Amino acid sequence: CVEYKEKASVLENKPAGTFVLQVHAVDADEGANGKVAYGFMHKDSTVPAFSIDPETGVIITAVKFDRERQREYAVTVTATDQAADPLIGICQLNILILDENDNSPKFENFRYECEQ
Repeated sequence: CVEYKEKASVLENKPAGTFVLQVHAVDADEGANGKVAYGFMHKDSTVPAFSIDPETGVIITAVKFDRERQREYAVTVTATDQAADPLIGICQLNILILDENDNSPKFENFRYECEQ
């Protein structure tokens, strides 16, 4: 989980479906007990900003981000084995939204005076 924290970022203004990160968990059990499925823990009534492929662990964006509105998103990734009584591993990440130069400079005043 530690190695993902350094790589968890995406550039603002990229379209939904942009690759963010791929996570990988290992379960030493054999058969279904060792097969891992990935997911997110979501709070009720929140719209997910990211989606994850349950088989590959690839995380992609589900929306277009604006860093000036929100700079990071906390997500909880789950890795669950397929046993009759499944076990779960949890990894908490903060996905950073990286800044893109998308705002023009603006003068603070409408009028300026200069002296010679």
